[in-house]
Amino acid sequence: MKIYRSKIDCWLAVLIPALTILPALPIVISGEDIWVVVLLAFISALELAVVTGFRYVIDGSKFMVKALYVINSGTYDIGNIVEITPTRTILSSPAASLDRIAISLSNSRTPLVISPVDKEAFISTLTAINPDIRVKS
Repeated sequence: MKIYRSKIDCWLAVLIPALTILPALPIVISGEDIWVVVLLAFISALELAVVTGFRYVIDGSKFMVKALYVINSGTYDIGNIVEITPTRTILSSPAASLDRIAISLSNSRTPLVISPVDKEAFISTLTAINPDIRVKS
C-alpha cells in the first residue's frame, strides 16, 4: 500500500477559513457573544482539517481517495484508468492545490481531479500497475 499526500496551496488554506470568519468579524470585534467566536473557530479548524487531510492510497489494483484521514471518498479500479492529464481547473475536487492531474476512467464521463505532492511517483505507480494508461504532458 502506498499513500500520497495532497499538495496544499497556502492561499487556499488561508482563504477557506477567512471566508467563514470575515462575514462574522463585526460580531467577533464587538465581543457580544463568545459562543459565535468559539463556533467559528471550530468550523475553521474543521475546514483546515479537510483541506490538509486529503490522501490518495494505492492498494493493489485499487486507488482510493481519503479525506480527514479516515473518510473514504471513493475507490477506483486502476484497470479502468484510461488517461492522466495535467490540469489547473478550479472545479471542486479532492485536491488542495491547483497543480492537479485529471484521471479519466473508462466507466465515468467526468474525470477525477486530484493533486498529489509527487505527481511523477504517483503516475509511475499507476502506470506500473496498468501500463495501458496514456499520460499526457
